[in-house]
Amino acid sequence: MRRVLSVVLFVIGGWILVSGSMIAWMDVGQSSGMDVAMIAIFWAVSAPFLLLGMWASPGRRLRELGLTVLIAAAVGVAIPLMMLLMLNDPTFLRRMPPGQKLPQFKFSVLTGVVNLIIGAAVGWLLYSRGTNAPREAVD
Repeated sequence: MRRVLSVVLFVIGGWILVSGSMIAWMDVGQSSGMDVAMIAIFWAVSAPFLLLGMWASPGRRLRELGLTVLIAAAVGVAIPLMMLLMLNDPTFLRRMPPGQKLPQFKFSVLTGVVNLIIGAAVGWLLYSRGTNAPREAVD
């Protein structure tokens, strides 16, 4: 039961991190400070889920937390490509409600890349620190 709970909490926390990564890639005209604040909010909102998932995990806790953050960073690599494909697809634009325009935004490459580097570094650090920890008994 603990394993299921930890997986569910890790998935929720990872999903929030991926959402923050998507926000990091978008530039809607706000300042750099606002970009950093929005990313920090997503990291802060995901922290309770990730920490509770780590607490509930019967295995190598730091390693599983690091793996979750690494997976979120890996998905964050594909986000700008998906956004670019979606915005350049004429069939997507035809599915918009009549009279509605897409919001005007640009890609914030610097913020997106910095967010991915920090996420990958934190994930790798946690993942590598969890390798030497003794494995606890699984329920």
